[in-house]
Amino acid sequence: MEASSRVNAHEFATDENQRESFAFNGKDRILNRSPLRAPLKSVENISHGALQSTYIDTGRFLTSPASSEENHVFQDEKELSNVLVNSVPEDSFSDQKNTSLDIFEETLDSDPLEATESSHVAIPLFTEVDVCLLSQASEYIKAHPSKEDDDQDPSMVSDYETDIFGYMRELERNLAPSPSYMSIQHEIDWPTRHLLVDWIIQVHQYFRLLPETLYLTVNLIDRFLSTKVVSFQKIQLVGLSALLISFKYEEIHPPTIYHLGKFVEGVYEIEEIIRAERYMLMLLNFELSWPGPMSFLRRISRADSYQYDIRSLAKYLMELTLMDEMFVGGYPSAIAAASYYLSMQMLGYTTWTLHHIYYSGLTARQLEPCALGIMECILDAPNHHSSIFQKYSETRMKRISVFAYNWVSSIL
Repeated sequence: MEASSRVNAHEFATDENQRESFAFNGKDRILNRSPLRAPLKSVENISHGALQSTYIDTGRFLTSPASSEENHVFQDEKELSNVLVNSVPEDSFSDQKNTSLDIFEETLDSDPLEATESSHVAIPLFTEVDVCLLSQASEYIKAHPSKEDDDQDPSMVSDYETDIFGYMRELERNLAPSPSYMSIQHEIDWPTRHLLVDWIIQVHQYFRLLPETLYLTVNLIDRFLSTKVVSFQKIQLVGLSALLISFKYEEIHPPTIYHLGKFVEGVYEIEEIIRAERYMLMLLNFELSWPGPMSFLRRISRADSYQYDIRSLAKYLMELTLMDEMFVGGYPSAIAAASYYLSMQMLGYTTWTLHHIYYSGLTARQLEPCALGIMECILDAPNHHSSIFQKYSETRMKRISVFAYNWVSSIL
């Protein structure tokens, strides 16, 4: 893949005719035709008046409402005991179901099939050539330090960088969902997941949350569904629980459960969401340290002195992968590197240098399958990834999604 010339920041925007070709009709959105327990409440229909009093200038939230959710969390010993019992696979307690805490269908007795390195576009293979290139890149960086020296950037904690990113790569493997988990689900399928993630992206955008919150939410959903068979009526509750957990884990001033409850008013009660949140945490053993692709993207960006255009386009490409089942179970480090690699190609920076190999830990050959998969997502974006496409087609986003669509269309 090659681009004929470098593209400046202002050239993300295309002419008016191209922009008009991507107009959306809100009435035709799949979001409003959802067959879930109740149609997923469109973000546009949420009353701003109910939430406006809690906003501050930065768009974050101040404090929880007066009636704190902690009043619901701390329950008596009898209920807590029931929760612990219900965290065991239900097949063992088929005669003693506690319907008040029977949130989901059943727990698997064994783990679903794991992905092999040769079967997943976002789990790269390592050959002798790749290992040799990685070794050369490491030696070159040591002999020719980058201008963006880690010692000048305290946030990169250079003394511990190798250990930190080594640990993050271990976490991305250990906390990856099964890419084949949908084969054990009875009532939901990939289009159902697509619908749920599309709604979550809109809620995430409405609250103006961190990218890490969105990625962790989707990871929690996929990991939960890799272990638990969920009924069609409960799939939105899975998304709500994952959102609530991610809010608390990633945000400094997170929205409260009462803010989130506005999106499912009349569908789920607050107590029901809290029980589901607690159940999800126990089923996942409170393992919330999945690294996500953002940290890996920041590190790779050092190879180009944190070039803004490349990184901005890569963020869009990474977000597209959330919607596609092709990338479920993939490593965030590989997705981040492939997104950055493809962004460079689009903007005319066609050489994957030793600096890129060193900071990403991957060669161009390893990234090509994942990059090709992302290109498929780009072509499907106006329809299959509509929320993300629309988000990045705004002027403040430099119409990145339109630029990417036109670029891929021109070479395929």
